[in-house]
Amino acid sequence: PLLVSVRTRARGSMPNLMKTILYLGINDTIANSMAIKSGNAIWAYDCYKTFVQTYSVAVKKIPLENFENIEKNFKNANGISCDKQFSAGELKRLVGLFKTEYRAKTGTTFPDDPYVQLFNAIEGGFASWDNPDANAYRKENDIPFASGVAITIQSMIYTTKDSECGKGVVFTRCPESGEKIMAGHYCSGPQKNYYDLKTANEFSDLFPAVYRQLKTIVDIVEKNWRTIKEIHFAVQTNTVLELQQLPQ
Repeated sequence: PLLVSVRTRARGSMPNLMKTILYLGINDTIANSMAIKSGNAIWAYDCYKTFVQTYSVAVKKIPLENFENIEKNFKNANGISCDKQFSAGELKRLVGLFKTEYRAKTGTTFPDDPYVQLFNAIEGGFASWDNPDANAYRKENDIPFASGVAITIQSMIYTTKDSECGKGVVFTRCPESGEKIMAGHYCSGPQKNYYDLKTANEFSDLFPAVYRQLKTIVDIVEKNWRTIKEIHFAVQTNTVLELQQLPQ
């Protein structure tokens, strides 16, 4: 199925204020189909869990802490110490608990229709520009209200499906020193192991194809802009796909 991400972004960085919704379009039927066709039910229901959480936070402004606490309590009750220990059935039950929280806070059932999900996500993205936190941040950082936000809809890159997938953030220069070296992090596949990009030898040895492509992208961006940029990227089948660039 076509699942998408919905990204709300301003012209400059507004940390934790401009939200992203992942795996939009998924529902019970599609999650089950993904599990069967991929042979990887854990991955399918992990995608579903992520969608319910990111949608609830971005569209309905339910605090992220609510879902983190639900997951923490679920892990404790089921003897799960890390994400790698989840079974598909446990993830499916956790999706149900997240939906129960959604209903408790909104008084409505979680939407299954992908078009309803999409239109609500777009409306929620635009509405996020005019809330107390965003207004206070803009005032403090001299960002004009009239500059507005953009909603970007992109087909999903499945960054946790297997070991040839991942996601990360790379800076074209070191943010602390300004030195012209790659900095940032990379999160690899279903293991969700994090790697520091500044430790170039380790990263390039473990992920040579990803490293070469990132280096090419960083060199092009550095040549064109001649200033530090923050680049969000995803990896699918060892192919680096650039998601967005942000100024620093």
